[in-house]
Amino acid sequence: MGYSGDETELTIPAVIDGWAVTGIGNSAFAGCSDLTSITIPDGVTSIGDCAFYECFGLTSITIPDSVISIGEKAFAWCNSLTDIQVNANNPSYVSVGGVLFDKNMTTLIAACPGGIAGAYDIPNSVTSIGDFAFCICENLTDITIPASVTSIGKGAFDGCFNLTNVYYGGSQTQWNEITIGGNNGCLGYATIHYAIGEATEEPDFSDWEYAIDGETCTITGYTGSNTELTIPAVIDGYTVTAIGNFAFQNCYSLTRITIPDSVTSIGNYAFYYCSSLTSITISDSITSIGGCAFYECTNLTDVYYAGTEAQWNAIAIAIDDGNGYLTFAIIHCTDGDVVLEEPDTVWMYDVNGATCTITWYTGVKNELTIPAEIDGYAVTAIGEFAFEGYTRLTNITIPDGVTSIGNGSFSGCSSLTSITIPDSVTLIGNESFSDCSSLTDITIPASVTSIGNYAFEKCSSLAGITIPASVSSIGCGAFSFCNSLTDITIPDSVTIISDSTFLACSSLTSITISTSVSSIDKQAFYGCLSLTSITIPTSVTSIGGGAFSFCLSLTSITIPDSVTSIGSSAFYECTSLTDVYYAGTHARWNRIAIDYGNDCLTNANIWNYTVNGMECTVTGYTGHEGELTIPTAINGKAVTSIGNSAFNRNNDLTSVVIPEGISTISNTAFYQCGNLSYVSIPNSVTSIGNWAFGLCGSLTDIVIPDGVTTIGECAFYMCGSLTSVNFSNTVVSVGESAFNNCGSLTSVTIPASMTDIGHVAFANCTSLAGFQVDEGNQCYSSEDGVLFNKNKTILIVCPAGFAGAYSVPDSVTSISDCAFEACRSLTSATIPDGVISIGHRTFFGCSSLTSVTIPSSVTSIGTYAFQECSSITDITLPDSLTSIDVHAFYDCYSLSLITVPASVTSIGNGAFSGCTSLTDIYYTGTEAQWNGITIGSDNDALYNASIHFTEPVYTAVLTLPASLTAIEPEAFAGINVQAVIIPSGCASIGSRAFADCANLRYVRVPASVTSIADDAFEGSNQAVVERVSE
Repeated sequence: MGYSGDETELTIPAVIDGWAVTGIGNSAFAGCSDLTSITIPDGVTSIGDCAFYECFGLTSITIPDSVISIGEKAFAWCNSLTDIQVNANNPSYVSVGGVLFDKNMTTLIAACPGGIAGAYDIPNSVTSIGDFAFCICENLTDITIPASVTSIGKGAFDGCFNLTNVYYGGSQTQWNEITIGGNNGCLGYATIHYAIGEATEEPDFSDWEYAIDGETCTITGYTGSNTELTIPAVIDGYTVTAIGNFAFQNCYSLTRITIPDSVTSIGNYAFYYCSSLTSITISDSITSIGGCAFYECTNLTDVYYAGTEAQWNAIAIAIDDGNGYLTFAIIHCTDGDVVLEEPDTVWMYDVNGATCTITWYTGVKNELTIPAEIDGYAVTAIGEFAFEGYTRLTNITIPDGVTSIGNGSFSGCSSLTSITIPDSVTLIGNESFSDCSSLTDITIPASVTSIGNYAFEKCSSLAGITIPASVSSIGCGAFSFCNSLTDITIPDSVTIISDSTFLACSSLTSITISTSVSSIDKQAFYGCLSLTSITIPTSVTSIGGGAFSFCLSLTSITIPDSVTSIGSSAFYECTSLTDVYYAGTHARWNRIAIDYGNDCLTNANIWNYTVNGMECTVTGYTGHEGELTIPTAINGKAVTSIGNSAFNRNNDLTSVVIPEGISTISNTAFYQCGNLSYVSIPNSVTSIGNWAFGLCGSLTDIVIPDGVTTIGECAFYMCGSLTSVNFSNTVVSVGESAFNNCGSLTSVTIPASMTDIGHVAFANCTSLAGFQVDEGNQCYSSEDGVLFNKNKTILIVCPAGFAGAYSVPDSVTSISDCAFEACRSLTSATIPDGVISIGHRTFFGCSSLTSVTIPSSVTSIGTYAFQECSSITDITLPDSLTSIDVHAFYDCYSLSLITVPASVTSIGNGAFSGCTSLTDIYYTGTEAQWNGITIGSDNDALYNASIHFTEPVYTAVLTLPASLTAIEPEAFAGINVQAVIIPSGCASIGSRAFADCANLRYVRVPASVTSIADDAFEGSNQAVVERVSE
């Protein structure tokens, strides 16, 4: 089943159209981002793969006891999901704390991204963590995984960008034996903490490590997991007298500890980085506390001492050697409380000539100004890890003169909110500010040229940073996991955006990349969840693998034609990506080396465009959208034109909205978009190019807006569903065949502005009943729906939907080619005297035409003039006719009789081809005259018919005397005779000798005549000249 509604709180019905609902199919609700809650009815037994995939707004779901099967990724990428409830009687599944398990709680199936925050402990019963179980749990920071777990499914921790610590209940060897599926990169970024199980017998000292000295021992290490601990006074019979160096270092979970009376000394680094330690109980037997014994015990508040203040003061404590946190604790002595003072000597440094590098700070102040000089040495550098992990530090000022901030120098200063960096600094080292999670903003001075690898990694509160133009290098992961960073500008000085530079910057919405950048490297913007669009500059040639993976909100990207390669999974899981704007041709796009895992890119709409100043032209589009709106601008350039063939042959398009601002729709822009039914053209368009919408067979109506002045050739050719077209008063010209073959077009109104209608612009519009012409038009007029020139001397076109008989007005002297083409309901036509030619295709396809009256003024019948006039049975051609052109009567298969005048001198190829019924030809001349006609090929019908010759009878015959040897110029001009017989022996006929003889029908010329002037018979249009032998 599937769902296409817009409800937010949904209860799936138990019955639909009488059918019981028993399953939720694969991807049934995938992408329903408006859903906030859903209840599944009893009776449903299965939930398919991806059933609720990417339901971003879904917060809760209720599963009944009938469900026994849940498919893969059923709830994956439901970012807002806070609760999954399962009916208590369900035999297969159970929910604990909103987390879905199988009934025996051996498999953890799905956690809720919106409900998991901070730390989460997986129950000890779990042996398997399912595919995509913690997918996109962005707020998960720490997780405890029991040693019982043997497998972690693919994508189980995919998108857990803030996962920092994994506490595993077994050894590293056991961890390495776990089967871990793919797409679990976030586990690789977390720290894995290994543990050994709790004691099972008493007394058991297996968690203790110690060194024996005679009958005593020194504690050297602890491997247990207790948070509150009492050190035994005796271990395996040996009295504990000392806590050795590093004995409890990095026991992060330790909160309280009690030291027995037998102990007299605490060694160096004994409780190093016990950052959760809040209190310690010490006996009065202690005589010394070593250097850094309580270093980074940042939460230590209480020391319970079993002696007096005087005894405490007598203890040898290295306060100025990494034990500053003791000064923040209250020392509870038997005679009152003591608060220690921070010593003056808190700086450690290395000397180099007259300068020094700070290497360590042993104090505990939270606001700190580094001195410009220490013991006479100018401070010029902050050394590696100098303030690492100093969580009390809230703000710090670095003095002028410092040129470098070393690797890791402020790493882990989680309380640091502000820092002042002087203009003298040129280098910010690797990891220098990593994990400074409270740092909100920082000003990098214009002197800095290099920002090291991971320099600001996991600065999760950093909302803004300005990178100065002096910086030429930004290291790998420099700003990764900066979850609050909203915008960034890469300056012109930077040429490469390195690996993982902005990885998991989940709030980043705006990126400006300079035109100096040539490469965007691997995972540079991986997991930037809020990024909606980005423009890649023309300088970039490559986009690395995973560069934009998991940019879930990315809807559009502009890619220049300079890019030649896009790495694997560069746009993996960019599920919102719909539009790619490519500043090159479609062919050039296809030449880019696009590696695997980029389906989100290649399945998006690809827009090709070219730029001209501040304007651009859409030159191509590859996509599957049905309803499409062309953008008003691309990469800040206003779209002003739709280029040649930009959308041609796109059969997915059903409607197109062209925005205001576009002025030109170029040639073949939407050619043969067979399913395009609607186009909105704005007033800004001034021209529609040749074939712009040709063969758009589904287009039903079109409004030509104010502003359009020209419509090109074949612009709407064969738009067979087009029923109406409305011209604005600005249209001046309509090109040849512009609306030819628009078979559904019913009416056309010609506006006053139109001065040029191209040849056959409206031919073959078989439903067109008539034309209407605005009275103000100076070039055109109409009568009875037929289109003429203004003075009605030229018949331009008869609408193909005309029915019945038609008489051409007497004013007409010329009929345009194709004028009556495809008038299939025209039954008869009368042509007035004065028309001298029936042109090309004039009556082509007039299948109902039975008769046509041709006047004696017509001298020629053009190519295809009566082709496929299949109802004509007989026709009489006038005596004025001299030529019948190619295919003139082709396929007039009902034609049985035709009268051909003796004036005809040529019949073109195929003129009577297909006239299978032609039986009789009545020729008004002699057989000799017929044989003198030039007849083209493919005219078998003429030879198969009976030819009836007519010997003319002339009542006025002029027989010239036998002695005549020459006829002088104009000798018989204007003579009123019907026939002239020239005697044998006459040698020449002069200029205009028989000119303007209106009634002259026949002239017999003997073979003796060797010279006839070109104009000898000028104006004697009906005269037939016959050459005879002696």
